[in-house]
Amino acid sequence: MRHLLIIMLSCTISYVCAQDTAAIVKATPVKVASEAKWEMAKSSAQKLIADSMYSDSIFSGFLCMIGPRLWDELDNYPELVKLNLGNMILGVPTYDKNGNKNGLKEEKGKITQGKAQYQAIWKVLYSAFDVSSGKIVELNQRDKFFCWQYFAKVEEPIIAIETSKGRLILQFSGSGLLFIESTGF
Repeated sequence: MRHLLIIMLSCTISYVCAQDTAAIVKATPVKVASEAKWEMAKSSAQKLIADSMYSDSIFSGFLCMIGPRLWDELDNYPELVKLNLGNMILGVPTYDKNGNKNGLKEEKGKITQGKAQYQAIWKVLYSAFDVSSGKIVELNQRDKFFCWQYFAKVEEPIIAIETSKGRLILQFSGSGLLFIESTGF
């Protein structure tokens, strides 16, 4: 009986999550990147996987946004807590049990303020997520849900890296890294 209840609960959660994802992805316009931008992003992601120090090469110049889910996973690292990162509050849509949007909730992420903070984030992230074991994979519906829900308009390229410890999505702008989020598995 307990197994049946768990299966039914899991199916219900999966169904509601699928409705949320479909609603968010459908409602969020996407600015498609050129082939050249995609190639740059894929190349940068491959270099990030191979060498944590490469992250300096794609520093956007001042800021990089750290998504709420990723920050939840990183905020217990003392070397990051003491950085005094900028606060970022994102309005995330909420849905009722029928999949209809019924409001917004606030999610809190962080913003790097300068190269030193950016480097510190990457040093911890590279180790915490075992990025060296990562591979570039296609965005799945869960990845899209965790990225699309934060933005009124999504701009490609967005790369997903799957590691032994989870998935990361990286959104590039120009030749720099703009946004990083964790999407689990």
